[in-house]
Formats: sequence, C-alpha cells, structure tokens
Amino acid sequence: MDLTVRKSHELIDEDVYVNVYQDIKANHGRELVKKWTERTDPQKYVFEDCGIASYLICLQRALNLEIKCFVDIGCGNGLLTYLLSIMGWNGCGIDARTRKIWGMFKERCNLIQKSLDPSEKEVSTLPVEADFLIGNHSDELTPWIPIMAARKRCNFFLLPCCPHDFYTKFSSNPANPKHGGNGIGTYGQYLNYVHSIIQRLGFDVKIDRLKISSTKKICFVGTVPSLGLAENLDAVILELLEKANKLRPTFKPIASKAEVRNCTKLDYDFKQKLSKKLAEIIISKNEGTSNNSVPLNELVPYLTEDEKTQLKSQCGGIQTFLKNFHQAFEVRKGNVKIRDWLSERSKFDKPDKKKLSKCWFDHVHPNGCPLISMNCPFRHRDEGG
Repeated sequence: MDLTVRKSHELIDEDVYVNVYQDIKANHGRELVKKWTERTDPQKYVFEDCGIASYLICLQRALNLEIKCFVDIGCGNGLLTYLLSIMGWNGCGIDARTRKIWGMFKERCNLIQKSLDPSEKEVSTLPVEADFLIGNHSDELTPWIPIMAARKRCNFFLLPCCPHDFYTKFSSNPANPKHGGNGIGTYGQYLNYVHSIIQRLGFDVKIDRLKISSTKKICFVGTVPSLGLAENLDAVILELLEKANKLRPTFKPIASKAEVRNCTKLDYDFKQKLSKKLAEIIISKNEGTSNNSVPLNELVPYLTEDEKTQLKSQCGGIQTFLKNFHQAFEVRKGNVKIRDWLSERSKFDKPDKKKLSKCWFDHVHPNGCPLISMNCPFRHRDEGG
C-alpha cells in the first residue's frame, strides 16, 4: 500500500488552518526569521514549523482531543515547542542536545536537555502528566514514539522523516511484501512499517498529508480507542522489539554532544604524511606540474588498507580528507588538483592579518611554497612556523 498518495489536510478544516497559519506567520514567524541564529535556512524551517503548529492546533479542534500536556520528543531547535506554547498549549520539548537558539525561546516555553531511553517500560524519562506525544522528524525515535504512547496510554502525532527501525537504520526492500514493497521506494516502505507498528499496538490510526516544504509530508495520528489498546499490549511490544533486536540488542540514544567525524580529528602526523603522499601522486601524474586535475577515483588505489580504515573511522573518504586541506588542494566535480597560490594570492593579500596556520606548501610540498613568506597568508618556517 502506497501511503504517500493522498490529498492534503483531509483531517482538518482548511479554512480554519489558513486563518491560524496566517496569524502565526504574521505575528511570530516573520520576526523569528529576522532573529534566527541557527545555520539552517530560516525561510524553510520557521515557516514549515509554523505550518505544523497550525495543523496540530486545527487537528485538536477537529478531533476534539483533550491535550493537557504535550511532549515534543526530539524537539531539535525547539521551534515547534515554542510556537505551540505561545499559542496556549501546555507542554515541553525534549532533546539530547541543546541548541543556541534555545536561549531565545526559554522564557516562553519549556525545553529540556535529556537523553531519552524509549526502551524503559515505565517511560520514566517523560513527564508524568504527558498525554500527547509529538514526533516531528524524530529520526531514530520515530518507531519508538507509538511504543512510548502505548505505555502511557496516550495519543500521539508522528511525522516520519529519516528511516530508522527500533535499533538501527531501516532496511528497505522494493520486493518485500512485509514492508509493502512492490517498488514504492524506501520512504513508502518506511511509512508502511511505522503504520504496521501503530496498528499492532491497537491505536486508531489516521493518516494525512501536510502542506509543508519538506518532501516528507505524511503524518500519522494515533488515538486510544474507547475500548483501549491491544489486550496483550506488553506481549505485542515484546514481539515487535524481539523481531528488530537481532542486529542491535539495545537502543543507543544520541550523545549529548555531537561527535565530530569529518576527518578533521585524524592524527596530525597521519594527515601530514597522507597529504604529502597524495600531492606527490598528483604531481607525478601531471609530469611535475601542479595545475592539472586528477580524478579522485585514480587516487583511491594508492591508499593502503590502514589509510582507508582511518578515513572510514571518521565517516569520510578521500574527497572529505582533501577538502579539509583547502590550503593545499582544490576539489571540484570529482577531480582534485594542487591549489595554485600564485593566481589566488590576491584573495588573501592582507598584510596585517595574523598568520594562525602553518604553510602546508612550505612544510610538506616537495617543491616548497611558490610564495615568499611575506606574501603567503600562512606561516613559514622562517617566521617561526
């Protein structure tokens, strides 16, 4: 079943939504765009969350939901929590990591830095009074939110994005009927997977399509039936988890601080030796010149197994490594060449600027630096480098 094929806003009154959205956008959204401190695009993220907040407000009215305390699980930048709070909802947002912009929101909403363990049977990591869970692009917590809601016997809203099962990344199979295959794609299969979890738990589940800029627009609304959830709920949950825990037996929460893994944390000597090795290969392939490009895939065979392992340990490859050596290499469209500082010198010709980094050419390049130390934007050995 392809859940992606459906009309938008089937569960709510469209006229009411337009009025609520215009109100939030005019009174809060535009000002938030001006004050946005995150690196993400405010035009996209602010107005998208204005739309999601508007939808939830209209959904509560349309379904006559009694919401005393919402919890935005994996709230990220906290914007959705903030918008719902200033619109009169009581609740909080929880995320494993704080964001800089939380400082702007904290006086108007409750944002909590905490690593959730959704596998806990008592759901002690959630506020006791929580009666409506929100999963807005909640990534690895997405399949757990129906479980957490079932254990609390409460309703929830779920907007899946990046596909994860309970313990690892979701594995799609276009021909696998278990995930509703038949060529509907990973996103469609993932929606079927999440939908099946919600149904197994005994929720009344409704599906809708949001009008937001994200390509992942399909949402689930799970409500507790008047007769309650599945009678053998604990057994159902255990069965769902046992099927998924063959690859990883326990849930691994996101760390409170993001680990930098982009090849910048590799050992200094390793980086210097590998950069010199690759430079020599590029030069030799261009008969001693330094201005011609070499396809990246021609460099890969020269890497030792140890070098490949170290690069992979940082979630990177040869392209990531070379891009981090911006001073030495220019990577463009799958090709790399030694950077030509003679032609680029004018871009960095600031005599009074303090030289913080050592000159790679002076220290590593077999032919040295093409610029004299006083003209080079980086520190030479004769300058104490």
